[in-house]
Amino acid sequence: MRTMLALVVLMAVPALAAPKASRVDEDGSGQRAALLMYDKIVGPNEADKALGLYQATTTREKALAAALANCDGALANLHQKAEAKFGAAEADRLVQVLDGTTKDEINAAKISVAGDSATVVFPKSSNPTTMVRVDRDWKISVKAIAQQVSDLRGLRKALGRVAVAANDVATKIEGGQLNADGAAKALKSAYAAAFKRAD
Repeated sequence: MRTMLALVVLMAVPALAAPKASRVDEDGSGQRAALLMYDKIVGPNEADKALGLYQATTTREKALAAALANCDGALANLHQKAEAKFGAAEADRLVQVLDGTTKDEINAAKISVAGDSATVVFPKSSNPTTMVRVDRDWKISVKAIAQQVSDLRGLRKALGRVAVAANDVATKIEGGQLNADGAAKALKSAYAAAFKRAD
């Protein structure tokens, strides 16, 4: 994905048309299909495409959704540049440094469904992600994320810093200034700094 919520972030190419809900949603396949679709269609810095994955209703939720989508686009950019230089496995590793999820992690996620709500637990993530059915589509609930965070403004700023760092490292990878290990080190440091700073 490069979906950013484990804290959750997403990735890749063509046009939108979310998978529709059906009886198979009860086994988690509908939710997984939605996540995989966004993993595929969100390309480098395409926050507008990533935004469709999130269900947000209030002004505060919409602001957080925009920050998450921006981060998703930045992770997609990082993944694309890293994959071109180092291959898919290293690109996945770099996205994971920033707590982003990968296609393999989406496929391995444990999903439990209760009516119009689903809980997704990605491997290596201690925080479950809540998805909700909106009409016939499955989306990540920004309300559920917001309820777990005491400082939404701080979280939005931290996500913004992560996005900037991801794009900066992506540019350096493309320019040959960082190898895979150097990129991982830079991302780890930037991620820690992004969430440590208090504003």
